[in-house]
Amino acid sequence: MATTTPSATQLVPEIVTSWVVEHDPEAAELQLREDHDGAGFASFGGSTVLFTGALFNRTELAREVGAADELSDAELVARVYARRRDGIAEALNGTYALLVRDPDRDALLAARDRMGLHPLFYADADGSTLFSDSIETLVRQPGVSRALNRRLLALHVWPAWWIEDKDETYYESVRRVVAGTVLTFRRGGREMRRYWNPAPPGRQVEWVDEDDAMERFEATLSEAVTRCLHRGSTALCLSGGLDSISIASFATDIAAREGLPTPRALSVEFPDPDNTGEAAIQRRVAAHLGMPQTMMTLHEALGGQGLLPRALEVTRTWPVPLLGIFSPAYFTLIEEAKRDGRTVIMTGAGGDNWLSVALELAGDLVGRLDLVGLLRLWYTYQRSYRTPRALLLRRILWKYGVRNVLASGEQRLLRRRAPSLLVAQSARQVERAMPAWLASDRRLRTDLVELATSRKLEELKPRPGGFYVNEIRRSLDHPILAVDLEEAFEKGRRLGVEIRMPYFDADLVDLLCKTHPRVLTKGDRSKSLVRESMASRLRGLGLERQKKITTGNFWPQKLAEATACWNTFDGVPALGELGIVDAAAVRTWIDEMLAERRRAAVPFVWELLDHEAWVRPRL
Repeated sequence: MATTTPSATQLVPEIVTSWVVEHDPEAAELQLREDHDGAGFASFGGSTVLFTGALFNRTELAREVGAADELSDAELVARVYARRRDGIAEALNGTYALLVRDPDRDALLAARDRMGLHPLFYADADGSTLFSDSIETLVRQPGVSRALNRRLLALHVWPAWWIEDKDETYYESVRRVVAGTVLTFRRGGREMRRYWNPAPPGRQVEWVDEDDAMERFEATLSEAVTRCLHRGSTALCLSGGLDSISIASFATDIAAREGLPTPRALSVEFPDPDNTGEAAIQRRVAAHLGMPQTMMTLHEALGGQGLLPRALEVTRTWPVPLLGIFSPAYFTLIEEAKRDGRTVIMTGAGGDNWLSVALELAGDLVGRLDLVGLLRLWYTYQRSYRTPRALLLRRILWKYGVRNVLASGEQRLLRRRAPSLLVAQSARQVERAMPAWLASDRRLRTDLVELATSRKLEELKPRPGGFYVNEIRRSLDHPILAVDLEEAFEKGRRLGVEIRMPYFDADLVDLLCKTHPRVLTKGDRSKSLVRESMASRLRGLGLERQKKITTGNFWPQKLAEATACWNTFDGVPALGELGIVDAAAVRTWIDEMLAERRRAAVPFVWELLDHEAWVRPRL
């Protein structure tokens, strides 16, 4: 297997072209520049609609407008728009990109689904605006600048700095339509309206009735998995974690009930320094559920190559620097699944986002002097994760608890009494947090400091709901989420399959964001909803007691690999040329960490070389 597995570039094509639509303000309709994947067009009531993606509530919409079953999705959406107008996005449930040209209002509406599972980007070119669900397709169009967004690159080579505007991309000329929003283009400018938010700012969260939480969770997860199964013959990336196991359990039940093919399990056996027995769990679950299983060691899945070299091979051809370093290991498994006739690949991604309780809850507990609650939070986490107990206690009591409360009180006082002092204090904190080697170009560094300071001040504004609820809001809006979901879509496009993630289903996310922390930690275990469900559905496997399996201790094994890649690349000269880093200073810093065999060196080498490998062919 190791000697015959194709390279990453053989499995994943370097160029995948998508549709491009041109909006000329002088024209009454949208113009299709390129059409490579059958984007749906329709006209009705004078308006022109482009719809691409999956529509989950097609039956209900057709009934609403009295439409025939044989209408295409685009034709149906055009009729719904004629009835709903400004409420079109709220009417649609699915994963999609939508454009509507309405000449009566001299406006163009651009929208994407609530979670942003289907991308939508735009760029200005010679008086027109171009749209596509592919960044690379847009920047190949005449009139669209290929200039790189240096500020964004600088923000992302330092992993803690994801603070950009939500619509920014790695190209200065390309912007994204933000998930859960409608962007309206008129001659006078552009206006963005958010049409979906499970935790809207300025309002208290309406928590789900605790007595109904489990029933609603299982029903909503079942519906999310069903939507995936109805897209085609499925496979599932099955790890040893609770999230993918829960999807496997629901998927096999639903497939059996509806006469669908049993999903195939795709599993990678990682080196196991912690002796977690993840591979054994994967095999037991697949056997228990009667799932056919394709399982490879990490070495086999990578074709005998190293993890970092293979990931860097992919990132060079990707539309943006690759976020998931382990992605290439699954490319081989997905090719095996395709040979078995599988066209839809499900993953457990998203479970960590919404099933767990964020440690920011500690700030609320400290504020209420709830010592019992703090102890329970510590106990829950130490039973659910492999973090040393003393370190976990310090994080809960100080980092997320007392420090947050003290800082919040100080900031409120300064905002009222000495706002200029708050600004200066925030700027100093930003400067201290910024590595000396970051942004060697002085103007770029000044821009980063100003941006980070303004974001910090924005975050310090009082918001109802407390630390925990505001962390939910931050997670929903975090730019890394948009990049992550767009990367999953791009994997599917390049591999010729659909990547589906039930835990990112908007209905399920809406429910889990409104589920109280008490419910999510019932029984003093994190992810209690899925634990309780799996304890009932998969009796005897002990999943309700399982701790989170992580890759933290995997990195020291990759020190030699990271050193070889770093030396092969000879550091990051391209990033230095752009003024994103001081290449010489970075080289000294990384060389010292590698010489000292510090485990933290591997993720830093990956972040830097990931961006270096992407930038080089684009300079």
